[in-house]
Amino acid sequence: MADAELPNLTVQEAIKLKHHINQQITYGPGLDARQVRDMERLTPDQHSEMRRQIAAIPRSWWLVPNYVWAGGVIVSLACFLYFRQWISQAAAVLAMVYSVGQLSYRSGLLAGYAEGYDAGHVTGIRKAYGITSEEAEDIHERAVEMEIDGRLISRLDATERQQGDLS
Repeated sequence: MADAELPNLTVQEAIKLKHHINQQITYGPGLDARQVRDMERLTPDQHSEMRRQIAAIPRSWWLVPNYVWAGGVIVSLACFLYFRQWISQAAAVLAMVYSVGQLSYRSGLLAGYAEGYDAGHVTGIRKAYGITSEEAEDIHERAVEMEIDGRLISRLDATERQQGDLS
């Protein structure tokens, strides 16, 4: 477009032009930013596989199940409240701290596994398509802009149709 034509653009036309330009910028095998971001997300099948693997961790890695540690917290709390000797209360506190620590450790380990699974998937997509870290930042920003612009364009089109129907 020539400079003389730019002042004649409406806001809606300018947003559509920006959206169209963003769609023309491609990464990897000709994908725009939203398509790359969508590929980086886990599919429902991949989510179910990740959940299946996470569910298998307690059975294969830990000898003592979580419910035993939860019971340990309850029993040690009861012992702390029941016994009045300081040595018994100290042992109850230690048992409670250890049990809570085990439960926290396990919860963190499972959350970390899920986060690592997702990060590994994203890293694999980026490596397969040769996307650098600078491009990944640009993809994120551009994908957010494209999503916002797409929503705005659909709203503006709906408003334009309503005004056309009223006329």
